[in-house]
Amino acid sequence: MKANIFLMLLGLGGLLIWGCYGSDEPTQPAGEPGPKEVWIVDNSFNPQTLTVAPGDTVTWFHKGGNTHTVTSGTSCNPSGFFNSPSLTNGNQFQHVFPNAVTIPYFCIPHCGLGMTGSITVQ
Repeated sequence: MKANIFLMLLGLGGLLIWGCYGSDEPTQPAGEPGPKEVWIVDNSFNPQTLTVAPGDTVTWFHKGGNTHTVTSGTSCNPSGFFNSPSLTNGNQFQHVFPNAVTIPYFCIPHCGLGMTGSITVQ
């Protein structure tokens, strides 16, 4: 009887430890971004390109682990159209696009890694 209780407690302890340390893989968010949303996951924007109508508000949702920005411009050079503060998991950034235009953007800490996107307003 004591041996059975000991084995049961040992098994429960193992499950608890495995649950805390089971995986180092990043967790991908469930679902897909909405029609005016961009998800920031790991070192990418999803979708990388987005088309919206004039007057639409685009919302970037940070769903990854690293700190990121959403900064208009190309080749790591900000254009000044918009620039988010540093975003961490759970943060969001919004920008209203009033006129027809295509705006490329990037993440300042990861622009050298090719973390880029673009918004087309038409």
